[in-house]
Amino acid sequence: MARVFLIALLCVFCLWAKAPEKTYKVVVLEDWNPYYTLNEDGTPGGFAVELFEKAASNLDLKYEYVIVKSWKEAHNLLHEEKAHIIPNMGISEERSALYSFSQPTDVFEVSLFKYKKLENINSLKDIKEHSVGVVIKNVCTKLINEDITDTKITFQSFNRLLAALNTNEIDVLCYPKSPVERSIKELKLENIEPFGEPLKIIQRGMAVVKSEEHLLNLLDREILRVKGDGEYQKIYDKWFSDQKDIQIDFEQLLFILAIIAAVGAVIFYFIMQKKWLVSKTQLEEEIKRQTAGIENTKELLFSVINATEDHIFFKDKDLKYLGCNSSFEKFTGKTAEQIIGKTDFELFDKEQADIFRKRDIQTLQSNTHQLNEQTVKYPNNKDLKLQILKSPFKYDGKNTGVLGISRDITELTNLKEEQLKQQKLLFTQAKVSAMGEMLGNIAHQWRQPLSVITTYISGLMLDMEFKKELSRQKVTECADNVLDQCSYLSKTIDDFREFFMANTVHHKEHEIAQLIGKLRNLLKGSMEDSFIKCVVNIENNISVNVNENMLIQAFLNICNNAKDAMNQNVSDTNRRYLFIDAKKSKNNAVITFKDSGGGINEDIMEKIFDPYFTTKHQFVGTGIGLYMSHQIITKHLKGNIEVFNVEYEYEREVYKGAVFRITIPLSS
Repeated sequence: MARVFLIALLCVFCLWAKAPEKTYKVVVLEDWNPYYTLNEDGTPGGFAVELFEKAASNLDLKYEYVIVKSWKEAHNLLHEEKAHIIPNMGISEERSALYSFSQPTDVFEVSLFKYKKLENINSLKDIKEHSVGVVIKNVCTKLINEDITDTKITFQSFNRLLAALNTNEIDVLCYPKSPVERSIKELKLENIEPFGEPLKIIQRGMAVVKSEEHLLNLLDREILRVKGDGEYQKIYDKWFSDQKDIQIDFEQLLFILAIIAAVGAVIFYFIMQKKWLVSKTQLEEEIKRQTAGIENTKELLFSVINATEDHIFFKDKDLKYLGCNSSFEKFTGKTAEQIIGKTDFELFDKEQADIFRKRDIQTLQSNTHQLNEQTVKYPNNKDLKLQILKSPFKYDGKNTGVLGISRDITELTNLKEEQLKQQKLLFTQAKVSAMGEMLGNIAHQWRQPLSVITTYISGLMLDMEFKKELSRQKVTECADNVLDQCSYLSKTIDDFREFFMANTVHHKEHEIAQLIGKLRNLLKGSMEDSFIKCVVNIENNISVNVNENMLIQAFLNICNNAKDAMNQNVSDTNRRYLFIDAKKSKNNAVITFKDSGGGINEDIMEKIFDPYFTTKHQFVGTGIGLYMSHQIITKHLKGNIEVFNVEYEYEREVYKGAVFRITIPLSS
């Protein structure tokens, strides 16, 4: 009887241990290096995919991939059980309530990265007054709160977040460390660097929908086996090994110089301690060997500093040159032998030499690094922009000299100036586009008053033609009505003139209700002509410190976009609505514009704030309206703007449209 029981138990175990014949749908991201990526043939790759495939092949697990562009899509597929497995996901209490997780496959750090030139940001406490970017639904949206920063900006995708930091649209980003470092290396993003301690360390594992959690025992067993036989380490090293390109920057070079000095000191100490070398021959051989080592170290040092295109030089306490690299020789047009022992006044014209000497003295007196930018003239009379770092250093054990490294940033400076010109051009184009919209609005606003004036004057002329005498009352009534309409026309002109002539630089405190009122006056004619009904809900006493004209310009662009969408997509004019709401949320004013125009195609959602991007006909849209709204809100007003689609109910009717949500800091 016992034997029969054991055989039955063994059969049950075998059935349990064998993977089911069902074909499982496995969700992978299109681009989330190093965890998920696409190979050249379009098949999924990455650390998470390779580890899952290794486990699945050992289990004879049948599966097919579902490739998505965002984590939002991945979560939706699992939530609706249109997919069953995600090979790798961060483990949290919130997610554990939705999915079942395997044992951890790895851990990652959630870290902070900054725009490289912001030298005043070195730790978490330094970012309170700086803008910090996060990706929607990422763990950082919870980690970065109002205690950490006054300005949190949410982006729809990781790529958009990364681009914003690289161009200093934001100052700091929060995101898992591995994907950021991988992107920095692959895309050669030189403007981004990490700082501070990790905000959080998160375990990651394979996620399975609750209805398939019987797979966990199988997956856990295979993860343990892969870790035990060494396959796991090979996969991990392939995707996470830090194979950095050899690049020389200021801090690395200073570090190399310090290491070489330390090695020299150790070698010298070692020689002094070799008391057991009593014989003269042994001592001479040891000295030769150590001298050769020092010479090799010296050659290595000069090979390193000559390998960089940066100009490197060092001076003694009297500010005479002790040495330089080959790049500095090209800069001066002289050899090292002609430079050593000379001062700047013997190598450069007096104006440049005075500036160099002033910076050297500041470096020695402050005993700290000095970083500055300066335009200099090369021997070929070509003016170039240099970024120069000078640091104090000990050169003979007791005296302090100046170590300098300068980098040619002419192309970078020219690029920035060109970007600034493009920015000004875009603002000008936006203003011209806005003037076109406003002229149309003026025409709409004037149509009815002019019609009324025409009616009164025509009536008066008919009375004059058929009647010999007109009563004083009739003439007075007609004149009063015409004057009323003329007064309205004059007020309309004043409103539009105030909008166009207002200062675009100075900021002052404004009530949101007042700004929305002016916005409605400017839009009144065109909205009525398009049969669009505006529904406004504004909380009282919401004040913001802004430039009135620029903020109304941003609002106008959004409203005009909504108007065009409803004219194009909503044929039933009774279903055209624009809802404008404003409320306080902590230390911010939140203004939302919601239309009934059918929403924005998800495929272009991430592009609508790009310059010159438009879905309208070329004679209707310029593609700069929403871009300018984004620039005004984020750059000039230090706020945030986001867009999403929504389905909602109003007066027992269901509508779908786009929502633009603007967040601006309240007046202090």
